[in-house]
Amino acid sequence: MSEKKQNRKTIVWVISGILLAAVIVAVALLAKNSASGEGFQESYEGMGTMVTSTIYADSKKNAEDMSDLCKDEILRLEDQDISWRIKGSDVWKINQYGSASVSPATAQIIKQCLDVAANADGNYDITIGKLSTLWNIGTDKARLPAQSEIDAALPYVDWHKVSVKGNKVTIGNGQFLDLGGIGKGYAADKCAEILKKNGATGAAIAVGGSVVLYGKNPSKADGEWTVGIQDPKRTHNDTCMTFTSGPCFVSTSGDYEKVLKVGGKKYHHILDPRTGYPAVTPLTSVTIVCNNGALSDALATSCFMYGYTQKSLDLLKHYGAEGVFIAKDGTIYTTPGIRQKLTLTASGYRFGK
Repeated sequence: MSEKKQNRKTIVWVISGILLAAVIVAVALLAKNSASGEGFQESYEGMGTMVTSTIYADSKKNAEDMSDLCKDEILRLEDQDISWRIKGSDVWKINQYGSASVSPATAQIIKQCLDVAANADGNYDITIGKLSTLWNIGTDKARLPAQSEIDAALPYVDWHKVSVKGNKVTIGNGQFLDLGGIGKGYAADKCAEILKKNGATGAAIAVGGSVVLYGKNPSKADGEWTVGIQDPKRTHNDTCMTFTSGPCFVSTSGDYEKVLKVGGKKYHHILDPRTGYPAVTPLTSVTIVCNNGALSDALATSCFMYGYTQKSLDLLKHYGAEGVFIAKDGTIYTTPGIRQKLTLTASGYRFGK
């Protein structure tokens, strides 16, 4: 057995053969191999989070090979494309030189980010890098910046100054891109491409809080997947509701995912591009379901900052997405297309009108 395979960690949470794709802060994947042994499961670290994967194919060997391909692609995306931290990556080069020729895929994902920014009034903005690196919430370098530091960084946050012409990306003078807000959803997109190309019959892959559900779930007669939404008040192993779905992408943004505590006050990692501080909203989490992983990630951030408002609903309608909004008081609001699919699994929650 290769060293790579020896280092694999198996998924440890298996319950009743139902795959529970935890979309809020990487609630664990639950899976059971089909009777014919066609499934392969593993978990590993990638993009600074835990990746949990179950893939079904015409043979366990093929499923395992696809898992390897997905793992390699997730690591490659971070090393070569979207990480601002890794020297030589596409985003690093853009930040370093102000303009750079990048891979067609990187150019396309940046264009997609700019499209969401335009339709979401800038609630999602990839030029937030100077602010996010000040706070560093979610890392061991997290700190509360001085107001003067925030004031100095804010003028550089403006997605309008980013241009994409062919494969050349140019940013405004002194700007700093941070694609962390869509990175995990984008990785889910790339995994879906691998699954399709290599003939997977079904799969559920969670990259942190973003999940791709592909094909059919062989553990259920109707082939649907069961998705659990994390209870924001409890641990990442606890859900407050579930829903069933066919193939889709699911992402969540929540104020409990990454937190900095200073002087008894909590600061979450979802920064408002206008103020430079964590977004102030009556919500504690937003879960988005749609047909694209990067889009689900960006929309979750945008809708979290909008709150449950007409602007959120209009934005989701524009992209053909569904949303679940959980308020801090436990009230749950949803788009019409997903409401009847939801089942509460914890006390303290109720559906709003």
